Amino acid sequence: MADFCQQVVQGPVLLVGNSIGGVVALRAAQLLEQHCQGVVLIDCAQRLMDDKQLASQSGWMAWILPLLKTLVSQRWLSTALFRNAARPRVIRSVLGQAYPSGANVDDALLDLLFKPTQQPGAAEAFRGFINLFDDHVAPDFLGDLTLPVL
Repeated sequence: MADFCQQVVQGPVLLVGNSIGGVVALRAAQLLEQHCQGVVLIDCAQRLMDDKQLASQSGWMAWILPLLKTLVSQRWLSTALFRNAARPRVIRSVLGQAYPSGANVDDALLDLLFKPTQQPGAAEAFRGFINLFDDHVAPDFLGDLTLPVL
């Protein structure tokens, strides 16, 4: 995102991110420094299973996290989870949560989100994403940024 802003936009930006896109927007803002005017976070992902977040979790999470890490690292399980999530019906259901009125959920949006799931390597990319347990989390960036974050 930062490279796109520098190479294509070539000017000041206001970044908006939803869910994991919020963490991406925060990191891009950090990299862009004075070329970013601010960040808007919409339901920013908390990555509650990240190792750095364990202290804020209940005690049972410290016990169960190693088991969850072992499970999601299994290729057969992550592939099965991906195949289940990468179905038009499931994607439409998730979109229904993001757009409760349903006004913005149409076949074009569904297709836009579904097509990448059919690309070679999509399941492996999902596996890599769900196996990030020591990555950037929003609080890491918030202390470093001096620009407005809404």
